[in-house]
Amino acid sequence: TRSRLQTSPADDRMGLMMHDWTSLEALAAYDFEGRNEPTIREQWIQPLLHHLGYGDRVIGDIDHEVRVALPKALWPLGSKRVAIDYRPTVCRRGLWIIEAKRPGPKSDWERHLAQACLYALHPDINVPFVAIADGSRIVVHDLTGSDWATPVVDIPARDLARRFDE
Repeated sequence: TRSRLQTSPADDRMGLMMHDWTSLEALAAYDFEGRNEPTIREQWIQPLLHHLGYGDRVIGDIDHEVRVALPKALWPLGSKRVAIDYRPTVCRRGLWIIEAKRPGPKSDWERHLAQACLYALHPDINVPFVAIADGSRIVVHDLTGSDWATPVVDIPARDLARRFDE
């Protein structure tokens, strides 16, 4: 049998070696090219959340795929319900949401921010911070500030280990 620290070709194809799933250095070196959104969620954002102290058997929990109904006035946007990728909580209280995206042009970030803001401002969610992550970077916005469209944190994945304390 194979030990936990050994890898198989399938492990290598996933972009991370099994023993590096929680390593910030491995997340910084993550090969996100060609990955889809669910892969980014599970292989990059989930380990990042564990580094931030969220997970099973800790005070910070993670709500996944939180589904909320949109008010009828917003149905023309194309959906009656939305699913928020992650809502990290502390003592069951949310402070932020994270929206996962597949890597794409930087020009898509404004559209991603609009979507995340819509979700964050929903009365059933009501959080002051939104984060958008695509495996190549994580960007955090403070929706309570007058300059909410300017990120308060913008960390390229390659700098994650070095800038993690921000």
